[in-house]
Amino acid sequence: MKKLIVLFVFTVSVVSSFAQLQIDTTKTALQLAQLFAGTGVQVMNASYSGSVFKNSISAFSNGQTTNLGLSSGIVISTGRTTGIPNVASTFYSFDNALPGDSLLSQVGGGTSFNTGYLEFDFVPSGDSIELRFLFASEEYPEYVCSQFTDAVGIFISGEYPLGNYFTNKNIALVPGTNLPVSINTINQGTPGSYGTSANCVSLNYSNLYINNTNGTSIVFDGFTVPLIAKAAVIPNKTYHMRIAIADIADAIYDSGVFLEAHSLTSSMSNNSNILCVNSQSICFATSDTIPFNTNTQAETGPNYGCLYTQPNPMWFNIHIAQPGDLIFNLTSPTGNDIDFVCWGPFNNPTTPCTSQLTADCTNCPNNTTNPNFYPSGNLVDCSYSPNAQENIHIYSAPLGAYYIIMVTNYSNQNGYMVISQTNAGQSGAGSVSCQPIVQCNIDSVSLTVGNCDNLNRYEINGVIYATNAPSSGSVLITDIPSNTVSILPVSGNNLIPFTIHVPFSSGNPELKFEFSDDT
Repeated sequence: MKKLIVLFVFTVSVVSSFAQLQIDTTKTALQLAQLFAGTGVQVMNASYSGSVFKNSISAFSNGQTTNLGLSSGIVISTGRTTGIPNVASTFYSFDNALPGDSLLSQVGGGTSFNTGYLEFDFVPSGDSIELRFLFASEEYPEYVCSQFTDAVGIFISGEYPLGNYFTNKNIALVPGTNLPVSINTINQGTPGSYGTSANCVSLNYSNLYINNTNGTSIVFDGFTVPLIAKAAVIPNKTYHMRIAIADIADAIYDSGVFLEAHSLTSSMSNNSNILCVNSQSICFATSDTIPFNTNTQAETGPNYGCLYTQPNPMWFNIHIAQPGDLIFNLTSPTGNDIDFVCWGPFNNPTTPCTSQLTADCTNCPNNTTNPNFYPSGNLVDCSYSPNAQENIHIYSAPLGAYYIIMVTNYSNQNGYMVISQTNAGQSGAGSVSCQPIVQCNIDSVSLTVGNCDNLNRYEINGVIYATNAPSSGSVLITDIPSNTVSILPVSGNNLIPFTIHVPFSSGNPELKFEFSDDT
């Protein structure tokens, strides 16, 4: 159990000095959000925890005189930010008596206290955003691998590419993993004096940790190196961001998150295949040559099988024209270390992203060490090695099926790879379709709700407005309260009129429109 320490609480006066971090507690929430926003991002509707305790969130500057790695920006604390410019030998802890946060309780795995936060709406001009931040804590290093796992979250809500939505998606992750940033994921690599191995989440990222126990300018005993958080977005859509930090399991030992000034930026991605939903179709007679991505990280959601890290992902899909076996060789003539994972079969290349990219194995092996292991659930094949060559095996691929492949550039160096089907033309071999994949989409719906008929049903008339409507298949219209499904045939017309009836007894209609899987 953590010992209760009797504290002498005092106010620190920040004195202007070139060799000291400067703390400014006078900024409004909108001013702080504007300080955070950079190229391609417009912010509005900001609020912060400082409305009650202004010292829990501040602007900072003069960081270049410290070992933070950030010159200026915003700092949010579970205590008071005014005490952060200090020697690390000073113990700093302040209970703001602020409430916890349910999202951070989930991230940290315990009850949260003293939540400091900044939240705002923003509109990106590009299809991706990124920002720079670091996490710091007085819990370091003694309480690593304990229940006192103070945590930070950067949560985004809004529309995901191709029409899906995410709500409070945490992008404050250990690079190349799905692990949230906390003292139990980025640390010195060994349990602390009050920690136990049973509470450890990871001890593998000591390269991202700075031991500051002898620090002369920042009060926290440890902090991470500056980290980059990223997300795919849709240009000119409105998103909500909430950046929050909290004490976990008790309300003492302060922690903080530093956000670099003007680092929240948005741009158009040159490497559009970094997301599953934007996978690139592989269509070739013998081989394709493809350049590598660099300085990117894979999205959260899929089960990546044997790939415990996923740096610089490239997503591909193949469409089976001839059923049978397919063996692909991936070779990097530039010597890059490449790895891969493959899932399937699916009806299309986008719907599986990312909830259907699953596996039945928990410690999925490399296909070179256990070549007869796969498939495992939807996971078809997986391999990692320090080599510049890999082989993908897809057996008994059915006609018309899609397979989704992710290849990583572990080297993080520029270069390219060549993909070739090595069993093309052999007995029992399958082949890949070269027909382009056209995405169909329901853009909007106009409708009118009529009166109840003699069967106590609403009559609803309307028109579905689509893009690239399929020439066959159907539209499914589901009234969610009554689970009533109406099926309309489609014939390639982008204007699809409809008349449906839903039971009055189920209350107000709530309709869902979607194309069937066979379109």
